This record gives sequence, structure tokens and C-alpha cells, in this order.
Amino acid sequence: MSNPLKELFGTLRDQFQIGLASATAALLKTASGRLDFRNRADSAHIDIRVKALQLNDGDTNQITIQSPAISADYTLTLPTAQGAANQVLAQSSTPGVLEWANVAVANDTVKTDTTSLAFNSAATVSMFALPANARVLRVRLIIDTPFTGGTGAQVSVGISGNTAKYMGATENDLSYPALTSFEVEPNLTPVGSVENIIATYAANGATAGAARIEVDYVLPG
Repeated sequence: MSNPLKELFGTLRDQFQIGLASATAALLKTASGRLDFRNRADSAHIDIRVKALQLNDGDTNQITIQSPAISADYTLTLPTAQGAANQVLAQSSTPGVLEWANVAVANDTVKTDTTSLAFNSAATVSMFALPANARVLRVRLIIDTPFTGGTGAQVSVGISGNTAKYMGATENDLSYPALTSFEVEPNLTPVGSVENIIATYAANGATAGAARIEVDYVLPG
């Protein structure tokens, strides 16, 4: 008896199930002109495994993405949002997790990152990713509006685990008049990996205030 499935050309349904067990079965499903790989319950997407993935621009030219020869499995996790100009994908402090990092346009080019600070800012304010081997030249805190109210707001600039690495809370005073600036030259040795620079802020009951934190850094040639 011949097997009718040998002549199977397709299905009029918008999905096709492979396998029977709920834990291992998969659905091939069309949705808005694309092909989705779903679990049997059609409640989530599933993993697919290929040696190489080919992307084309309409059957004329194509890009092939393929795995290199590796000795062990590993996972790469992409950032949660698009990057900006003059940023590259770099390894974060978590193995396999990529993040956008700023890079100097040319060696010995001084770049400045500016981060706003307000009286109601969060306790941890993300500033920017300092490129590997970059050197922080100076940190400036510029008062736009004095921080008033409470027992005195405080801020430091550094990294997780060393929150005052580049400017300590005792090296500035947020209560000073507008246009006052505090400047620190850390003179620290460059680090060979990306650093996520943060401002650590304690409002201490402040009801008004605004400032800017500027970090000058260079990637030596």
C-alpha cells in the first residue's frame, strides 16, 4: 500500500504540527506573511537550530550568518535597544551579554558625556559605558539649581562596587549656588574592560535642585 503522505504538497490550514507529545511537539504557523515556530499550545515561540542562516534582499543577494567551529556551547544576548552613533557592541560584565559602548572617533580624541541630575532622581543614575582602556581625565559637577530641602542631597560618580571611584560625595556640594562647578581629576590607570559609569544619589529629602555631571575621557593611542 502506497503512503499518501509521500504526495503531500501542503495544507490549507495556517499551521502544521510536527510531533505529538505536548512537551516536544512544534507548530509551523503562518502569521502576517511570515513563518512562526510555536509550541504545541501556540502560547510561545520555540527555539530553532540551524547550521547557517541565509538572509536575502529578494533572491538577488544574500547574507549568511553561521556558527564558527567551537569547542563548547555559549549564548550571546543582544542589548534591549538600538545603539547610537559611535557605539559598538562590547562584552558586558556578564559573560555572553553584549551591550552598547561608546568609542572614541579617533585615538587621543577627548569625548565628554553629560548626565542630568535632579532632586528627585533615582538612587542610581546610569551615565554611560566607558570604553575599554579609556582614561577618565576629569569629572565636573555643575550646579544649575541649588539642591534645597531636607538634610542635604549627596552624589558620587563611579561604578557598581566602587561608587566614588571618579568623584566622591565629599568632593562636591549640591547646595551651592547656580553656576558653581566642582572638578576632580581622578588620575587613575585605564581599565582593560568596559565600565558602566553611574551616579549614586541620596536625595535626603531634597525638594528642589538640578545639576549636570560631565565626564571627560580619552582613548590613548
